[in-house]
Amino acid sequence: MLNYPIRLNNYLVALGGVVESADSAPTQVSYEVYDMLSKQLDEQLAKWKQILSTDVPAYNDVVKKTGGSGHYSG
Repeated sequence: MLNYPIRLNNYLVALGGVVESADSAPTQVSYEVYDMLSKQLDEQLAKWKQILSTDVPAYNDVVKKTGGSGHYSG
């Protein structure tokens, strides 16, 4: 039993292992799984970029306002 869910990176690593272990070109299914995982990765990267552009600057502002403690008391 896993203590945490399988993550996107686990699926990508598993797919890489499947493709690498074959003596032939990747199957159509492998390409389809790659496309699906690639789309999910793009979605996650877009969310990450949004966090970097909005949440991180907002957090930095809070840190500056609290004197660098990083703790929000409001």
